[in-house]
Amino acid sequence: MCFFLDMGFGHSKFVLFFVLVGTIFSMYHQFERIIADLNDVKSKSHEVPRMHNNMKALQDTVDEMKKKLSESEVELQQLRFEIDLYKKDMTGLIDFAYGGRIISIGDTETYETEGLGMLGFRICGQGNLEKRILERSVMPGDCWPFKGHEGSAVIELIDEIIVTNVSLEHASKDLLTNDSITSAPHEFSLWGLFDESEKETSSSHHFGQFVYNLSGPEVQTFAVENPSPTPFKTVEFKIHSNSGHPNLTCVYRVRVHGHLSGTR
Repeated sequence: MCFFLDMGFGHSKFVLFFVLVGTIFSMYHQFERIIADLNDVKSKSHEVPRMHNNMKALQDTVDEMKKKLSESEVELQQLRFEIDLYKKDMTGLIDFAYGGRIISIGDTETYETEGLGMLGFRICGQGNLEKRILERSVMPGDCWPFKGHEGSAVIELIDEIIVTNVSLEHASKDLLTNDSITSAPHEFSLWGLFDESEKETSSSHHFGQFVYNLSGPEVQTFAVENPSPTPFKTVEFKIHSNSGHPNLTCVYRVRVHGHLSGTR
């Protein structure tokens, strides 16, 4: 009986021994994996600064893209504003002649209505046709026709301004005959007229002489060649030649641009 008890006890120790050995092997393999993982981390630890730099560079790129996107949105808004402004009057500049009045046309002789049949269109209305150069309509016939190729008009602007630009507009070439298109002004000039109380060494300031090109757009804007710091309320628009018509010149619209004194 004692023999069987000893065998049972010995068997239990044998089983316990194998359990312990298995546990030790399992722990050893786990330890090996931990060591391998530590070695792997250690081998890659030198890449951490590079990864950090890459992340910083990526963040800088994202920030720069956000900045450019913000700037693009501002530029887009400005572009939309300028397009809207351009659509309003084709130049994007305030026309201080619009709403003004013609003071005088001097010795310029306006063509009578009956003399315009040769142009292929009909002038409607009679008298004070020169005021049309300050109006917005540039349909064929809505012009100021005068005899010859030289003429002038003194214009009172809607406000006293520092003059910066002048624009001249003619009817579209697509709507005119070859004969009538040559009645367009060619060489012209703009002068600022001093009031008698402000007259100094001369009674006028020459802003420059300009050329309207028939091959260009209908509206052509010119920067003044001789700017003046003096604000003007009255200007004189002079035409020195037309585009080839032997008998008359037609002026459709004149714009005078600038800004109020002290606003820039």
